[in-house]
Amino acid sequence: MIETLISIFLGIVTGLITGIVPSLHINLVTIIALKLLINQDLIDLFTFIITLSISNSFFNTIPLTFFSIPDSPETIISSNPANKMFSQGRSYEAFLITIIGSLSSTFLLILTTPLLIFIYPKIFKFIKPSTALLLIIIIIFLIKKEKNSKLWAIITFLSSGILGILTLTNYNLKEPLLPLLSGLFAIPSMLTSIKNKQENNNQTITQPNLTKKGILTTIPIALLVSFFSTFLPALGPSQAAVLASTIKKFTLEESLLLTGSLTTFNMLLSLVSLYSINKSRNGSIEALSNILEKFTRENLTSSLIISLITAAISTVIAILLAKKFIKHLEKIKLEKLNIFFLILTLILIFIFSNFHGLLIALIGTSIGFIPILKNVNRNHLMGCIILPVIFYTIK
Repeated sequence: MIETLISIFLGIVTGLITGIVPSLHINLVTIIALKLLINQDLIDLFTFIITLSISNSFFNTIPLTFFSIPDSPETIISSNPANKMFSQGRSYEAFLITIIGSLSSTFLLILTTPLLIFIYPKIFKFIKPSTALLLIIIIIFLIKKEKNSKLWAIITFLSSGILGILTLTNYNLKEPLLPLLSGLFAIPSMLTSIKNKQENNNQTITQPNLTKKGILTTIPIALLVSFFSTFLPALGPSQAAVLASTIKKFTLEESLLLTGSLTTFNMLLSLVSLYSINKSRNGSIEALSNILEKFTRENLTSSLIISLITAAISTVIAILLAKKFIKHLEKIKLEKLNIFFLILTLILIFIFSNFHGLLIALIGTSIGFIPILKNVNRNHLMGCIILPVIFYTIK
C-alpha cells in the first residue's frame, strides 16, 4: 500500500513537471525513470508509469494556456483557441475546460472498455495491411483542408518528414525525438513569444461557458477519432482534431474541450490496445513491456483504477494550481520565462543528444517557422513522424 501511494505521488509530481516544462517529453522522462528507479524497492514502477502518463495528459496544456507556448504535437491542436482566450484574459477558463475534457474522457473510456476490447482485434486485423495507404489518404485530406496555402502545407510536411527520416535513422543519435520535436514545435513558439513580447493581459478567473449538449457531443467524437487514430502510427491528436472537425463544427470552448479529451484518450486507449492487440502508440505506456512479461487483464483493470485515481487527484491539483497561476501571472515576465525555457531546452538537447541534437534542433526550428510565417496549420509538421512511418510500412 505504501509503495502504491509513493508511486502515485511521484508519478503525479513528475507528470506535473513534464507538463509545465516545454520540450521535457514524457517518453524521455520515462526512460530516465526506468534507469533510476528500477532497483528501488519502494517504487512500484507499474503504478508510477501509469500515473505519470495520465497526469501528464492533464497538465501538458499549461505552457500553452498560461505562457502561450505550444510545445508539442499534442498541444498544438488548441493553439488558436487558447491564444484567443489568453488575449481575452480567460486563460484560467481555457485551462479548466481542457481539464473537464480530460476528466470526462477518463470516465467514458472506462465505461466503454469492454466494448473496445471486443472490437480492437477485429479492426486492427482489417486496417493493418492498409496502414501506409490510409496515412497517405489522411495526409492528402489534411492538406486539402488547409485554408491558406496548400503549397506551403506540402512544403512543411515534406521538409519536416525528410528531417524526421534523417533523424530517426541516425542510430548514433540518442533520444532523437527530443531535438526533433523541440526544434519543430517548442523553440519556434518560444522565439516568437520572445520577439512579440507578449503580455499577460490581466488574466482573471472566469467560469467555462459549456453546455451539456456540447460536452455530450464533443467527448464521444473525441473517443471515436482517437480510437481510429490508435490503429495508425504517427497519427496524433492534432490530426485527430482535424478529422473531428469534419464531424462537427466546434465552438471556441468546445475546441479546448476536444483538446483535453484527445490528449487523455490518447494515453488511455494505449492501455486498452496494449492489452487487446499487444501494441501501444505511446512510448511511456510501451515502457510497461520492460517491466511486465505480459500485459494481462488484471494489469489493465489495475491501470484503469490507477488512471481514475490519478485523474481525480490531477483535477484538484490543476484547479488549485491554475488559481495560483492567475494570482501571480501578472508578476511573471513572459519574455524572461520564455528565454529561461529556451536555454533549458537547449541544455537538455545537448545533454541527451550532443552537438548532433543541437544541429537537428536548429534545422527543425527553421522548418518550424514555415507554418508560423506562412500562416498554415502547424499539424503539417507531424510529417516528421508520419513520413518515416509511411516509408517503414511500405518496405
